[in-house]
Amino acid sequence: MERPPTQQGAPAPTSAREARPMQRAPPQDDEMYGHPNQSAGGARLVAAMEHVDRVVNAFVEDIGRAVAQVRAEVAAERDVSLSSIARAQNQLDDAYQTLQAEKADFETHRVAIETELERRWTELKNSQERDKEERAQVEREIREMSQRAAAETQAAALIQMQASQAAQAAALGLGTTGTMGMPGSSHGMPAVPGSSHGMPGMPGMPGMPGVPTTTTMPGMPSTVTPRAAAAPTQREPDPGTAVPGPQLVFAVGGLQRASSPLRSAEVYEVESGGWRLLPEMRTERGYLAVAHAGRSSGAGLLALGGSDGKGALASCEAFDYLAGEWRDIASMSRPRIWLGAATVGDHVFAAGGYDGQEYLDLVEVYRPGPPEAKPGSVSAAGRWERCRSLSSGRSTLGLVGCLGTLYAVGGFTAPRYLSTCEAYDPNADQWWGVAPLGAPRRDLGLAAIEHRHTLVAAGGYDGRKYLGAVEAMDPRMNRWRPLANLRWPRQLLALCAKGDQVWAIGGFDGKEGARTVEVYDARADKWTNAAPMSTPRLGLGACCA
Repeated sequence: MERPPTQQGAPAPTSAREARPMQRAPPQDDEMYGHPNQSAGGARLVAAMEHVDRVVNAFVEDIGRAVAQVRAEVAAERDVSLSSIARAQNQLDDAYQTLQAEKADFETHRVAIETELERRWTELKNSQERDKEERAQVEREIREMSQRAAAETQAAALIQMQASQAAQAAALGLGTTGTMGMPGSSHGMPAVPGSSHGMPGMPGMPGMPGVPTTTTMPGMPSTVTPRAAAAPTQREPDPGTAVPGPQLVFAVGGLQRASSPLRSAEVYEVESGGWRLLPEMRTERGYLAVAHAGRSSGAGLLALGGSDGKGALASCEAFDYLAGEWRDIASMSRPRIWLGAATVGDHVFAAGGYDGQEYLDLVEVYRPGPPEAKPGSVSAAGRWERCRSLSSGRSTLGLVGCLGTLYAVGGFTAPRYLSTCEAYDPNADQWWGVAPLGAPRRDLGLAAIEHRHTLVAAGGYDGRKYLGAVEAMDPRMNRWRPLANLRWPRQLLALCAKGDQVWAIGGFDGKEGARTVEVYDARADKWTNAAPMSTPRLGLGACCA
């Protein structure tokens, strides 16, 4: 619909509201009377404009109401959001307060636990200190008891020897001149001469109270006639006097290299100054033990146990030097390698070792068969008898006899390298502890210079290095002292002694088996080289004769 024309020069209305207050000019005569159609059109225009105005007003009102509603909804949502934020803030504050309380409780609990742990740690340290002191006290008491036991054993042996000498003197003097009657007896008995206990190198037995320096039977004079006098007591050689060394040195079995046990044996003859081969053993034997046979066995030496490359052996062989042959003897009760063997008096002992499963505390003594037994018979093979065991199982130990006592020194029981030393009295069948080595070692050599009352331990392995260190102990002093070192450090060597000489034979230096032979002079405290063996040997056995 077209907008009606306006008066010339007047601006057109911009809205219905601006058009409403405008008043029409009074109609002119020509409008009222000359143009009737214009009046009807103006009425319609007014009506249309009023309608538009009503529609616009309704629309504006609708918009106002919509805006008001949106504002109300936004305000409501804002209030809800603010309420949620406030609640969340309150919850956060509550959580923070709870966390602070729990933190305080945790801190209190932590301090209490640390205090308790500190208290228990202090108690544990104090307990360990007490245990250490108690252990040291027990060890001191054990050493003192061992020393007393050793002294008592030696004193008992001494008294027994003195009694035997007295009995011999009495038997020689019965019914002869120079005798006197014992009170209440019709038999005469010679007086026993003054004595220094009849044991070489042990005058007066220092440190053993209760043992007299002279021995006289009660009721008897201290002098005797020449007929009844006992043989003069043997005295310890003067340190500057040479005591002859061995005439023969045997090296038996062993391994030339790993897993290659040997049958061969050889002997060094002092007169010829060289080594020569002996007849081969019946069985390969590595890590065996060798000992000089007792006089009653009818053999020169015994080869015991070892390994043939397949397993540990219980079998044993004896070598008759005069006949030049090996023969089987009774087997030990258990197969074993890395054992020790030694001769005490007329008996050969085997101790310790490893049977492939456990380290052994087993000790056995060989009893040879009767001389009249038929060669090759069961009775001629002799037998092994069990003795009191070592204090604990061990292998690669040193074993030696000295003046009637057996000594077990050092060795190994996994995973410990040992400095432990024990002494055994065959008559009492009793072991006791003696002073330990200065340092632990396995695979060592052990020998005894008997006329000097001296044990000598040489070489071995301590878990870190091959040893050249040598130690010596006088059982009467119960203390080890250092000697001159070996010229060639090594383990799995063999040691044997005769007179003032100690022979160190073969071994392993960390690279290969050795042919090396060294000789120690006890007077000079010095090692010198001797002629090497014909074959490298480690884990061998040796003895002097």
